[in-house]
Amino acid sequence: WTLAYTFGLGINFAVSIISSKFLATDKIEDTKRCYKYCLYVTFIIYVPLTIIMFFTGEYLYGAFTSNKEVINEGKKVIVYLAPTVFFTGLKCCLQGMLIGQRKHLLASSIAFFSYYVLMVSLSIVLTIVLKFGDTGVWIAEVSGYVFICIVFVFIILR
Repeated sequence: WTLAYTFGLGINFAVSIISSKFLATDKIEDTKRCYKYCLYVTFIIYVPLTIIMFFTGEYLYGAFTSNKEVINEGKKVIVYLAPTVFFTGLKCCLQGMLIGQRKHLLASSIAFFSYYVLMVSLSIVLTIVLKFGDTGVWIAEVSGYVFICIVFVFIILR
């Protein structure tokens, strides 16, 4: 998961630098091509990774522990953890596009709101109030990433 997230951050930095260079020289078609390739790479890397995690997640937990309780809890959580990997990668790609368009403050504000207002609030409600346990944290995280991606796509397409 950490390696996947780090790769996403690399995509973020690369697309923001390349697209800002193209936008500065009014090369709109090159910018669009940069965005398209970034999305292709994101989907090529993160869709298979998400599928692999979804179907082999229970074995992933078994590699680190023999505690049946931990493995059973992991089986419940992997349904939410696997999509988190995909949406994390997509968020990094889209955020790089916004940064490349010199919309740093907007991208940061949306990410801050989603992380610290939406995800934390939803985590507290799901985990403590509704007694979802650790599954509530993962539901909140997936929800937050989906929200970020939807807002970023709306802003980029606008």
